Amino acid sequence: SDLETQRETRNFEQLPLQPGDVKNAYVVHIESPNDFYIQLSETYPELEQMMAKIAEVYSGLADDLSPGDLVVGHPVCAQFSEDAGWYRAIIHSMPSDHKVEVHYIDYGNSDVIPLTDLRQLSSRFFSLPMQAIHCCLDLPRVESFKENVEEKELKVKFLSTERGKWKVNLYDDNGIIGSSDEALFAAASEYLDDIFEKREFLQPQITQEMKQNVYVSHIVSPDEFYVQFATGLDELTYLSEEMNRFYSLHQIGRAHV
Repeated sequence: SDLETQRETRNFEQLPLQPGDVKNAYVVHIESPNDFYIQLSETYPELEQMMAKIAEVYSGLADDLSPGDLVVGHPVCAQFSEDAGWYRAIIHSMPSDHKVEVHYIDYGNSDVIPLTDLRQLSSRFFSLPMQAIHCCLDLPRVESFKENVEEKELKVKFLSTERGKWKVNLYDDNGIIGSSDEALFAAASEYLDDIFEKREFLQPQITQEMKQNVYVSHIVSPDEFYVQFATGLDELTYLSEEMNRFYSLHQIGRAHV
């Protein structure tokens, strides 16, 4: 049947993240510092557009699922009890014939809802990858985690994945979240091993006739001056902050030796 085909072939895609990526993000759901979800700032406009379309399509749609259609892991559109909105979800478990536990894939939270609050998910709503990224802190020695991250745009550094969860470092304007200075220094010290292996900086890739937006950063004369690519300024700012944080901590660490 069409439904069987949908079960077999329809899955949500993951966002294409790599270890070492640094992104701006918001924490959207927290169980603990070892179990929370984030949304990336860069894809949020697409999520907003999709949510508006889902609200339009599902606000008047009649019930179209029966208990026989329900399979754990099956994608659905599910109403959220607290705001009555419709969201993309996956069936997590079936506590009874009339109740279903769902996981909302774009926000990270779960809910037990009546079967009547589920609908088939239209194929048009599969193209956007899952927006909630499951994370845990790399250095989870933290107090007041919720207060430190709520409703605040953060920098997230993705380190590695384990069992579908990203180990991350979170940064706000005051520095890293989730560790004491000692723990941070220990983590930073690992990078010292690489210092003597790196002997030269990478050169920017520049070709003839190449056009780039730039800023003039230093002038010796009209015949000799330096520019920076506009596209690299965010990374340069982040690098400067990281270096300041790293070397100030390294100084603190040496003072204790």
